[in-house]
Amino acid sequence: MKERARRIHITSSGPRTGTTLLAEVMKTCFEIDGYCDHEAPLCRSNSSFGKCNIILTKYPSDIKYFEKVLKWDPKLFVICLIRDPRDMVCSYHGKIEDKYYCDLKYWFSFIKDFEKLKGNPRVLLIKYEDFTQNPDRVQELIMENAPFLIKKHNFSEFHLFAQPVNDSLKALKKLRPIESKGIGNWKNHLPRIKQQIQEFDSIDSSLIAFGYESDTNWSELLKNVESEIFVTVKKNVHGVWRQTKSLILTYLNIYLEKRGVDPDKFLAPFKKII
Repeated sequence: MKERARRIHITSSGPRTGTTLLAEVMKTCFEIDGYCDHEAPLCRSNSSFGKCNIILTKYPSDIKYFEKVLKWDPKLFVICLIRDPRDMVCSYHGKIEDKYYCDLKYWFSFIKDFEKLKGNPRVLLIKYEDFTQNPDRVQELIMENAPFLIKKHNFSEFHLFAQPVNDSLKALKKLRPIESKGIGNWKNHLPRIKQQIQEFDSIDSSLIAFGYESDTNWSELLKNVESEIFVTVKKNVHGVWRQTKSLILTYLNIYLEKRGVDPDKFLAPFKKII
């Protein structure tokens, strides 16, 4: 069997949760010799990055079937970044500044899929709020759980050394020190929160489970709020065939690479068919 590179994959509870920022911070502040320019799903092969020791990829809201991939690939380490879902659904993307970017469906999909990953020693759950308020402590936490990483810079100083590509820069809006000013911004968007809960369901129990609230009293803020209609840019729609195809491709990538075969070359004729 051929030795494969270690793979760190950043995923999340949905879009607008800080995955772009965390990926930029990690590739700047750790010795990582292979990484995607902006986003790459787990089904992208290690071989496509060339000869590397550590590969960093990120793709938000992408944890379905991860429990299977973790069994297949002992070199895989997953960082799952979560954010208060109320702030998530009130966030704007740098490219589209006049519409809310995502909805609560992402959150409900996440809490269902994450149940299968709880307790896995190669899955690290990080709160966006902790990351932005105390980045150096989060860096220590990552190193405790992934001791193979070698530190180059403190997370809090990443902006002094980072060179993000254009797509990442647009998502970040601008290159700046890590800051936490967006935490709790949902309180300025109560009609949006009410509309999302009416459309999807109560989030009380999950807010308590993930430590965002200690009780349900927060919902009192919505009592006299008028719900409005809002356009959401990105819908959580992943077809069954697309997810199945990604899972099969991931398995084949791992299987072939362990046997010294370049999966991208081997599978190229089949990819044209499917």
